[in-house]
Amino acid sequence: MRKLTAILLALTLVIGAAPAIAQEEPITISFFHMTWLEAGQQALDEAIAAFEAENPNIKVEQIIVSWGEAHSQFMTSMAAGVAPDIAMMGGTWPVEFQNMGAWAPAGDYLPADFADWFVPAALATIQYDGELYGAPWEGGTWGFFYRKDLFEAAGLDPEQPPTTWEEMVEFGQKLTVDEDGDGTPDQWGLVFPAAGWEPDDYFLPIAWQVDCPVAELTDVGWVSAFDQPNCLEALQFYYDLVHTYKITPTDIVGYTWEEAKNAFAFGDAAMMYNGGWAAGTLPAEIEGMWGDRPQPRRPARDHRRDGVSQHAHGHRPV
Repeated sequence: MRKLTAILLALTLVIGAAPAIAQEEPITISFFHMTWLEAGQQALDEAIAAFEAENPNIKVEQIIVSWGEAHSQFMTSMAAGVAPDIAMMGGTWPVEFQNMGAWAPAGDYLPADFADWFVPAALATIQYDGELYGAPWEGGTWGFFYRKDLFEAAGLDPEQPPTTWEEMVEFGQKLTVDEDGDGTPDQWGLVFPAAGWEPDDYFLPIAWQVDCPVAELTDVGWVSAFDQPNCLEALQFYYDLVHTYKITPTDIVGYTWEEAKNAFAFGDAAMMYNGGWAAGTLPAEIEGMWGDRPQPRRPARDHRRDGVSQHAHGHRPV
């Protein structure tokens, strides 16, 4: 199996730090990455163009795939022996593919103090036995958004969003409105992305708040921990949002981050969990009508985590 240099060169291209390579033979480097938002893709294109201008014998061929298809497509390319030269990975994927022998050491491409640029947790999935096999490429905040105008219309203080699970449910029930009385709310209290590859991004912070380990490493490999009481508590709360408290639509499993954002933007949902990038895509028409804050926490816990995550270390908050 051909070894790959994971993530590293993608990062050096993005920040424009890749050095000129003294080589005259034409080279094509395949760069596998997930779809970016427009501004991100533009920055990446500009960085690649700058790199190619500095290294005229090297062409970077982009292989752009959706987040939902990226894992399976990369797996297929490895099995077929046509894996890309550079790969941008998400979440825990680097660990999985490292165990399959996919990556080549990246140390020769990095400054000696490179590891000092990041918090240790950010390197956890790309460093093995002291050797770096890539570089972190993104840190993201998974946050909580609310519509101030809808809070005010429901008699809630628009400057006091919920801070606990209980408050979120209480507020969500006041914010879930069936205007025409047909039994289906026209405005939901809470939405979040739960389609395709996205559910873990928004469920895991809830699970971690109750100390659910999600999975545990044993002598036979990773084993699910969802049968543990703490994990069942988180799962029950997620279930209850839809079926008991009825503040989240039953078709939430079809909501991508964009559909959750659109429901929020159009006033069809008063609160939402979403990624920080969603803020930059909200329409100007609702500027000043929404706010954000750290995710509501489970009460009586002094170790709250608010949903900060980095793709390069398995979506685990730091």
